[in-house]
Amino acid sequence: MALPALSGDVGATSSPHANALYLSVTQFDATGNDSEISVSHSTNGGTTWTRSAVDTAQVFPQVDQFSDLAIGKDGTVYASWMHCSATAGECVSTQATFLLSRSADGGTTWSTPVTLAMVTLASDPSDCCFSFETLIEQRNGSSWKVVPSLDIGIGTGGTNLQGVAAITARNVWAVGYQVNSSTMPQTLIEQYCC
Repeated sequence: MALPALSGDVGATSSPHANALYLSVTQFDATGNDSEISVSHSTNGGTTWTRSAVDTAQVFPQVDQFSDLAIGKDGTVYASWMHCSATAGECVSTQATFLLSRSADGGTTWSTPVTLAMVTLASDPSDCCFSFETLIEQRNGSSWKVVPSLDIGIGTGGTNLQGVAAITARNVWAVGYQVNSSTMPQTLIEQYCC
């Protein structure tokens, strides 16, 4: 599944890429088998995006997926993801490698990935145990509280919210994906502004 992650460079004003937006996603080919982690970046508030591959494309049964992003105070972008060799179409109960790559130029080029950890993934008998639901928390200034999710559910189709980035109080981005029974998941990007 193409699970996107969204982040913005909003921390330090000294960053050479201040206010840039970054979106990482697993790109699958038309067959839904071969995969590649990419990061798209925007320096104009999301009007235009430029995509860069973070690592080489993986040919099934090799799989790259579940990417995430972090931005350093100096503007360095960090992308992490999981790599595994699927058996019976899935990575459950296999050895997985968690990788990290960094970009010092605003997401245009990426370093050679380094291994963060190698783990054995849990089993999933009869597809019973792994489902994706969005956790949304709201901070009121002193504490966090869980608020209802917009997820409709992915089992029979619908939308799934994956991440939210607030650049300012009036510039908020949300990413997720939409699934229906006849197509691969489609990435959704929405902006609340003004």
